[in-house]
This record gives sequence, structure tokens and C-alpha cells, in this order.
Amino acid sequence: MKGIKKWSGSLCQVPGQRRELHTSQTGLQHNGLQFAYFDANTKNLTYWNMSSETLYSQENPLAYTLAKLFARRKSPDIAYVTYNDQPFTGEEEPAKEPHGHHGKEYAHSKGILMADATSGMWLVHSTPQFPVNVHMGEFNMTRTARKNGQYFMCLTIPAIEVDVIAELLLIQSVIVNHKYGPDRVVKKYPHLQALIRGKPIPPTTDVKIAPIKGINRTIFTAIAKPPRWKKDIYTHVITEQAKSDIWVQSWRRPMFGWLYPVCDRNYSVKDVELLRFNFNSTSYLEYSYLNDHSKFAVAVNTSLFCFSSLNRGSTQFQRGGELLCRYNESVAGLFRRTVAKVEACNATDPSGKPRPPTVPGGTTTTKKPRQRPTTSRKPFVTWTTRKPAIKPTKTRPTTPTRRTTTKPVTTKSTRKPTTIRTKKTAKPKTQKTIKTKRPRPNKKYWE
Repeated sequence: MKGIKKWSGSLCQVPGQRRELHTSQTGLQHNGLQFAYFDANTKNLTYWNMSSETLYSQENPLAYTLAKLFARRKSPDIAYVTYNDQPFTGEEEPAKEPHGHHGKEYAHSKGILMADATSGMWLVHSTPQFPVNVHMGEFNMTRTARKNGQYFMCLTIPAIEVDVIAELLLIQSVIVNHKYGPDRVVKKYPHLQALIRGKPIPPTTDVKIAPIKGINRTIFTAIAKPPRWKKDIYTHVITEQAKSDIWVQSWRRPMFGWLYPVCDRNYSVKDVELLRFNFNSTSYLEYSYLNDHSKFAVAVNTSLFCFSSLNRGSTQFQRGGELLCRYNESVAGLFRRTVAKVEACNATDPSGKPRPPTVPGGTTTTKKPRQRPTTSRKPFVTWTTRKPAIKPTKTRPTTPTRRTTTKPVTTKSTRKPTTIRTKKTAKPKTQKTIKTKRPRPNKKYWE
């Protein structure tokens, strides 16, 4: 491949210093710098292989593959886009959505697509703010990546697959952070050219599933969820692809719309509670899903494994997203052994509240339907029927009696009764007494 380094593999980063981490390996440091790794050349996937490099090293697989992206000079032979729903905005903590995109329909996806005239590279990952910047002269990784577990999956592809992937990115409405496209390269890839120039495609309500062939003839399945397809993709798509029950690891929080396990369909969907990375028969690293920001799904009874950009939560229904899946028993078996505990079918949410009735389709959430506030006021209709018939009957008999008692004031308005006139006649007396209390000026006036 001209200019782009070849690498197809997966990298799983270990979370940083946390009390919830449990390990039996004395050489493992809880600083968020170490990672486990495997690629196409890894023969044995019984256990995870810890790399001797660190996540911030200039010699790790990511730095090696993305060398042209971080070089000081842009290459005239390479086009690229980096996309991230939490890009670097000048502040590393906390990672935020870009201005103007909060709550909008766009992709919850992170990745990099690079291509030259003969081939390409697609990296999907879960790390916010990565890359911080491009063409800085050296590989850079944000400090926020050290806090939680992250996942990177890289695929080297032939040229024919580049524009297929670019179309999938357009379907899910990714947020492009860095882009560069020499004309002599992008003219071969119309969808990549549209992505670089910011030209969207007509929105769709259908999930796009496309086979992707790697450079070594490995077959993957790429899935693009458009924002207008508002369902749980694990329940409605991944189970049908796997033809099996699945386990899902994702960044779950009640604020993102808690989804319960699905056990009322042909295939169940259960969420991961505890992860355990085995390095050999005696050493391991174990931690809660709360410390892992990665997203993946693995079939229980078949060989499907999917790396995902989508969390399992109701707020993700209105977001675009992507999944890169592969049928491989060695990879699926490695991740099945990494799952130490999953939720039961009758699991409750973290608050301990009783579970609401299951909605068909497995989209039961903790959110309650909106209800109008109840008040003790009577309806408006009863108020209108109460007064009109009574008000005229009270006013008509009283008006003649008031007019007969005050004949000298027949020219005055009948709205005010005679009591008002008596008050007016009484006012001069009170005014005189008030004026007489004043000293000399009043005496002179009356004299």
C-alpha cells in the first residue's frame, strides 16, 4: 500500500487507576497506559496478549498505522477523514459534544478512514477526543483515554471497499473533525469526496448492511444505523445476524435511558456486568462495566463478534451508529471468556425501582410516559353554565327600588347604588375638619 501502513487487528486498552480493578498479575500497572492486543498474525487467542508498548508510545500499532496522519506534512497521495461525536475542543476534561449538535440526530461514532489510489484503512474506536490533532509531527493520544477501558479495531481494505465504507458513514451522519482530500485521490471515491466536502445524502429510515472484504480476503459485515431508525439495534438487527442470544458491553448509565434485558423474543439480549481479561491460566484483570467505555456484542451460541459505536440505551435510538462484525470462533470465544457476568432476565435498574411492564420489542426503559398534572379545579364548562341564568335575575329586581329612592339623581349611572351618593355627601364634612387642622394659610383663605 502506497503511503499507508498495513495493520489489521484489535487493541484493548486497560483502564486507569481505580479501586474497582482486581488483578492477580503483579506486573500489571493501573495507570491506563497498558493494552492487550491481537492481529491477523496472532496464532493463539485462548488468552489476551499484553503489549510491551504503551498507549502513548510512538511505536505502538496505532502510531505505526497512523504515521501519515500525524506527519508534519500532508501527503498528496492520501485522503482521510477523522470523525468523533466528542471531538477535541480545546479542553480535554470533560469530553463534550460539539457546539450545535447536542440532542440532534447525528452519529454516535468514532473512527478514521484513510485511502490512497490503491487501498485504504478503516479504524473504528471508542475513545473521545481522538485524535486530538493531526500533522503535529508525532502520535498523540488524549489524556482522557487513560480513565476507562477503550477498544480499537483496524481493518485494511482494497480500494473497491473505500467508497462503500464512506457511504456507510454518510448514512449514519458522522461528525467529521479533520479532513483532507487531494483531487487526484477523491475523484475515485465519490462518497468519500462528499464526506470531505460536507455534502450529506438524503436521509433514510433503513439500516444498511454491507459485506466488507479485508486486504487478506477476510469477510466482515459493516452495519450503518441511520438516526431516523429509532430502535435498539442489538435487539432487532444483531440477534438476527447472529441467530443466537447475545451479550452486549456498552457505556450504560440511567441518564442515557436504561434498557432492561430482553428475554421475550426468539433470541435474548443481556448486558455485561463484569469483565475479566485472562492473560494465562492464573493471571487476570477484572473490573465492572462501569469502568469500560468500549462497546461490543458477542453471540452466545454462534461465532459472531461485533465491535460497535452504539451504547445500549434509549437515547441512542435517535442517533446514527456503526457496527463492524466478523464470524470467527477464535475471536468470539476470546470475548465470551472475557465476559465474567451478565444481567439476569429479571434485573432491575441501578435505583432498585420495580421493573415496568415489558413493551413488545424489548424496548422497556425506566422513563415513564408523560402525564398531565391533576388539579382540584372544576372544568371550565361547569363555570360557564353556572352564572348567566342567575346574574340577570338578581340585578333586574334591585334596580327599580334603587331608582325610586333617589329621584334627584336619575341622570347618574345606575351601576352604583345610592350608598355611593351618601358617601359623597359625607365627604365635605371630613374634608372641612381636615382643612381646619391646618394652621394659618387656611384661616387667611376663608377670611
